[in-house]
Amino acid sequence: MEQVINGLKYNTATATLVASSKEGAKHLYRTRNGRFFLHYAHPGQSSVAPYLAAIPLSRAKKEYGAMPRQFVPWEKAFGKRSGKRKLAAPVQFPGKKRSVYLGVSLASCCPWPAIQASSLG
Repeated sequence: MEQVINGLKYNTATATLVASSKEGAKHLYRTRNGRFFLHYAHPGQSSVAPYLAAIPLSRAKKEYGAMPRQFVPWEKAFGKRSGKRKLAAPVQFPGKKRSVYLGVSLASCCPWPAIQASSLG
């Protein structure tokens, strides 16, 4: 199926099928240029014809996580997982009965890691 959305062509024949819903009514595709779109093969209403919908990267990641049939690994579809990574260890301070969890945020946007503390229960 082929459709032009906002001046850009989306084609299920040339895009990569990334994931699909259990019943096969919704499919997530990635174009050669890295854009994502959904193919609604069998919309809920019988009078509605199949159609395509362009979606942003953030929604594509959510859709991928919700689809049980994943044909492409996360790293191949979206690249390395980004975001905050945490290194952590419980620390016992003198005079305290409970340990404290120290998490070091390794966000790539900051030149120095931010240190966060929270109690463990």
